[in-house]
This record gives sequence, C-alpha cells and structure tokens, in this order.
Amino acid sequence: MRQLTRERDEALLREAANAEILHLISMSPGDLELVLRSILENATRICNANFGTLLRFEGQRFHPAAQFNTPTAFWEELTRRGPFEARPSRTQVDHVADMWLPIPNH
Repeated sequence: MRQLTRERDEALLREAANAEILHLISMSPGDLELVLRSILENATRICNANFGTLLRFEGQRFHPAAQFNTPTAFWEELTRRGPFEARPSRTQVDHVADMWLPIPNH
C-alpha cells in the first residue's frame, strides 16, 4: 500500500510539473530561459536534487542554457568558458552526481 501511495504521489507531482510548464510556455512563448528554468526547478524537486544545470546542444557545441540553485562557482565557470565541443576522441566523459561533463585530456 505504501508503494502505491508513493507512486501515486510521484505521478501527481509529475503531472503538476507538466501542467505548470505547459502553462508557462503558453504565457511566455518567446522566453526560452524562463521555460528551461521552470523545467529544471520541477525536475530538481521531483528528483530530490539540490540543483540542476541544463546545457543546450547546438551544432557540435554545448551551451550553458539554464540553471536552478547551481553552485555559483560552478555556474560562473560554465558561463565563463562559454560553448564547448565534446570530442570523443579527445575527451573523456565523467559521471558526477547524475550529470555528464566532458573533461579535456591533459
């Protein structure tokens, strides 16, 4: 019974988050940053995470796109370095707390 209650509560939380995001999109169709931040805020809450960072992939580059409660130093470093390419032959990928970051070989 507890598992069913937890699953129901999680499903309701996801539905509420989806409704909020769809409402936000309809109210601010041109404000991508606001929509992405709302998605991150809801995903962070649903996943019980401390923060969320979203990178947009365009062409061959990752661009910092939005953040929610991301540690200041981390976000500043991402935005300072700007868009970056992930090159499998020259980059290793390291998994850090549910987040994939390319780390250049030295």
